[in-house]
Amino acid sequence: MKNIFLVKLAVFVPLLIILQGCGAVLEMRGAAVETGIVNVKPNLDEQAKKSDVFNRVNAIAVADISESLEGYPQDNILIYRAMTSELFSLLEESGRFEVVPPSRFREMMSTMRIKIDPRTMTDSEIDLAFQSVGKALNVHAVVVAGMDTEGNQTSMGKQFKYIGQIIKSGGITIDLKGELYVLRTRELETLWSQTSDLQWTSGSQGIQTLDTSRLREMMRDVLKPMVSELVSDHKD
Repeated sequence: MKNIFLVKLAVFVPLLIILQGCGAVLEMRGAAVETGIVNVKPNLDEQAKKSDVFNRVNAIAVADISESLEGYPQDNILIYRAMTSELFSLLEESGRFEVVPPSRFREMMSTMRIKIDPRTMTDSEIDLAFQSVGKALNVHAVVVAGMDTEGNQTSMGKQFKYIGQIIKSGGITIDLKGELYVLRTRELETLWSQTSDLQWTSGSQGIQTLDTSRLREMMRDVLKPMVSELVSDHKD
């Protein structure tokens, strides 16, 4: 699993909008549901490190394609931006790497006129684009974070399940898979990767009602176990 940018979560936005029309009772229940994302089963892969080359990585860039996500649900974009910001902060705080921030990665993408759309591009095409930007930034590797829904979320069974949750409590809980991986820039190779089981609980108003600092705090909690293992493996 790679290049996961919350694409499939878009299927829930029309559902939430439709159900908001059910009346004030639903809106009150939705407001009472605490919106958030938590890491319920961190670091699922027993052996995260993929290559000995990883130990020689010193300069890294944090991938950020947020400016290429026009047309995506706002919740998805807000989550993704908070994720890349906190990933940069955690890596910089570790003191293990020279870290190029997401803003610089976006600037280089713009300079190189690279556009990434996870809906139409393959994993390999996206990785090649990341590799090209990483080379231009003169870093050893690019660090990529993302999340995706688990299983077929568009099935009738799943949709009725979520409708039932919303009618009962005003919110839904969606199972997600989070991933963090390190992509080598000298040649196309995954040097390190890790996954976690996450859950997104959302009320009728979604992520947009959250304070930015609170959203970043939640994404820090989601990412911290994986980043901690990344840093630990790099010390070996």
